[in-house]
Amino acid sequence: MRVKAFAVVLLLSLTSGARAGVVTANVTVDATVTATRTIQATVSEALVPWVGWARMDKAVPFAPAVPADSAVSGWAARQPGAVGAALTNAGEEAARVRVSLRLGPGLWRLEAALVDKEAASPRTWRMESVLQSGAGPAVKQMMIPAGHTLFLRITNTVAAARAAFRSAVAAKEQAQTSFLKGRVARPLNPIGGALGTIGALVLRGKRDEVARKAHRALLAAAQAQAVWKNGRSGELAPQDAVFADLMTALSEVSLAACNLVPSQTRTTAADGAPALQVSVTNAGRRTVPLVSLGVDAVAGDPRVLEATSLGVFRSLAPGEKVTKTFRVDPAGMRGVVQFVQGMGAAAVPAAPLP
Repeated sequence: MRVKAFAVVLLLSLTSGARAGVVTANVTVDATVTATRTIQATVSEALVPWVGWARMDKAVPFAPAVPADSAVSGWAARQPGAVGAALTNAGEEAARVRVSLRLGPGLWRLEAALVDKEAASPRTWRMESVLQSGAGPAVKQMMIPAGHTLFLRITNTVAAARAAFRSAVAAKEQAQTSFLKGRVARPLNPIGGALGTIGALVLRGKRDEVARKAHRALLAAAQAQAVWKNGRSGELAPQDAVFADLMTALSEVSLAACNLVPSQTRTTAADGAPALQVSVTNAGRRTVPLVSLGVDAVAGDPRVLEATSLGVFRSLAPGEKVTKTFRVDPAGMRGVVQFVQGMGAAAVPAAPLP
């Protein structure tokens, strides 16, 4: 099923706050209509990576309808299967933001980052997923401190998985021999059909069935990835990332279907050393078996203060949250959440990073 392109309109109006020192911003991000004019985002150099993150480094920002004298300004961007937005509070008071996201059909992943103009210590988090059988609104409320920018990234997980699958198929075609192409194709090709079925299940609102199907696809993708790595030549090693991206994209489908919400927080160990706390909350309706929490170095950064071990939990019931603290330098590190259903294992980052 082909993903249709869509546009974004960002509307923002300010009203008096519920308490002194706070203004309220009501924002509508409509991903189901066509925008009429465009702007270029103007931000400090430190925020440029976050602009690229929100825009997925591809989309054209669309102008919002914002009062000229407003302390809060913003823009929204789109590409097929994804929406990005940014709201900057240039005032001297905190702003309570009520964001109404009007999204098309899909299983949507929502991520956010709250960054000051120096991007010194950004706060990043994920939110509960949104499953839309048809076009409709999803409302999120957040607070933007003075001098901060709130970046939002909303992704159709099934569309992203389809794109990752197409990239893996293209990589497979670069194999030097027909024998290797055939061996990789056997586990890889059925994933396309599985994603078609998953898309239909999303439209029917079948979260549990989407998760089961995604984990079967993950098992097949792991087999394709292993065959590729064992058979390809050294010059094709860069294509390994394509198969890793497919694993992550399918994992994100399952995470959204199960409505698991990962998070990570900078903290300190008992001796005052820096540490990273990784958590995951089950906001869904089903118990998830065998969940583990770990850490990974971003871009190969090796700064680990001591050997770390996974935090393993035999189950995660609805409404339950599990946490593990890792004695590592949070700079350059990211939490990882792993979980198993059936024979397929999913792994996703605990927090977004540009």
